[in-house]
Amino acid sequence: QYFGMRGSHYLAVAYTADVEGASDVASYLYRWNPGGSRVLFDAGSSIISWGLGFEPFQLIPTHGASFVKSVDVQDGGDSVLVFANFLNAHPSAENGTLRHNGSVDVYAFGGDLFNEVIGGQAGVFVLAQQLPAMGASGMEAFSIPGYGKFLAVAARQSDAPYIDNGVYDQPSALYQWGGATGRFVLHQELGSTFRSAMAPFDIRHKNFSTTNRTLLAPLEAAYSAAATQRFCGA
Repeated sequence: QYFGMRGSHYLAVAYTADVEGASDVASYLYRWNPGGSRVLFDAGSSIISWGLGFEPFQLIPTHGASFVKSVDVQDGGDSVLVFANFLNAHPSAENGTLRHNGSVDVYAFGGDLFNEVIGGQAGVFVLAQQLPAMGASGMEAFSIPGYGKFLAVAARQSDAPYIDNGVYDQPSALYQWGGATGRFVLHQELGSTFRSAMAPFDIRHKNFSTTNRTLLAPLEAAYSAAATQRFCGA
C-alpha cells in the first residue's frame, strides 16, 4: 500500500508468514529515500547503503497479516495505517478455536517520536486502536461526501482450517471514522454470507460496497436499495 505524507513517500507491506510458515512475523513500512545513504537490514542488523530507493522505516507486529490500508482521515493530513490480522496473536490460540480471533490494528503517526530503525527523530506509527475481527481477510477505505470516512472489513471464518475455501461464517463490518474521537466506530455489520474481499463503487453518485466477489452482487441480494440507504444515506 503506497501513500504520501508530510512530503515523504511510504510503502506498507503486509506479511502473512515467513519462509518457515510462522505467522507471528512483522510487517514492513518503507520510506522512499531520494538520495544519499539508505538503511538496509542484514541478518537482523542495520547497515548503510548508498543510493536512492525505499528503505525500512518501521517494523509493525502482525499475526498472519492479510491486508494493509492507509486511510486519509484528515483530508491531506497524517494518515492512519491499518493492518488486518487473520490470526490471533495469543500462544494459547495456536491450535484452538480462537486461532482466527484476530484484530484490525489502527496505527496513528507520532511525528516527534524517535525512530529506532532510522536512528533519529523521524517519527513512528503507534498502535491507537484494535478492532475485533474473526479471520480478517480484506479491507477497503472510502469516503462519502457529507457522511465521512469509512473502513470496510471483510471477515472470513472462525475455527475451520483456513484452507477450507467453503467456509465463510463470519459477519463483515463497516466502520466510520469519528473525527472528534480520533477512532473508528462500528457503523453496521454486513452479514455472514460474504467472501474474502470487498470494493466500494459508485453508481450515479450513490455509493455502494460489496464483500462478494463481483461488484453486481449487492444489487441482486446483499445490498438492496433499503440496505444501501442505511450506510450511505442514498
